[in-house]
Amino acid sequence: MTEITKRVQHCSYCDEIGHAINNCQDPQIDILLQQFHEFISLDIKCNFKMKYVKYNMSLFNISEIKILGYQYGISMNKQSREIFTNEVLSEYYNAHDDKYHNIIISMNDDELAYFAKNISESSKSWNSRKISLKRVQTMLGITNKSKPRNKNVSTKSSNTLSVPADISTAVSVYNTNNNENIDDTDNLDNVDYDNNIMHLTLPIITEDMLNEFSPLIKKSIQYIYGFIIVLFLLNFYILHISMR
Repeated sequence: MTEITKRVQHCSYCDEIGHAINNCQDPQIDILLQQFHEFISLDIKCNFKMKYVKYNMSLFNISEIKILGYQYGISMNKQSREIFTNEVLSEYYNAHDDKYHNIIISMNDDELAYFAKNISESSKSWNSRKISLKRVQTMLGITNKSKPRNKNVSTKSSNTLSVPADISTAVSVYNTNNNENIDDTDNLDNVDYDNNIMHLTLPIITEDMLNEFSPLIKKSIQYIYGFIIVLFLLNFYILHISMR
């Protein structure tokens, strides 16, 4: 009588003898599951509607897809790879599962940058057109943390004449520079007298009206007043000299 030889079990995933793939306990399974969950998380986060995760599943071998199915008790049987892939994915893919949301949150900047680059570079294979890296980074919430450049502040030349801050300063500067040529009776160093000249020259704008303008306009008006007063004093001085 011929003895019947028992068929030795062989795992198509880990290649070990003694168990079938549905009972495999290889530690690499946990890594495969983690990677698969990451692909789903990224797909959900970027709203790729399973296109990105399906592309990555196409890179798995059939044994790896079977392992994913066995975690949910799904057997391939005589189904085609495409049908079995869709069945497995329908069990895992859940946009409302906090697990996938937490996976994205737990990723550090380097991990997000790696996946952003991977998505952008592979996008032409599973999307109608290539997705730019910048757009993927925006989808994943990667922000640019580079510091803005310091703007160079232009400085005026030291030879540039400074404009007096107010009208009284303009008169004072003029009188100081010309006090050797002007008689004491013609020295206009009295502030009240200076103000009277200002109002006689340009009486349209009062001090109250001046205060209502913005600082820039106010400063410009002050410069104009200063220039007119200096011009007036210079004319007065020339007239005084010519009458001697």
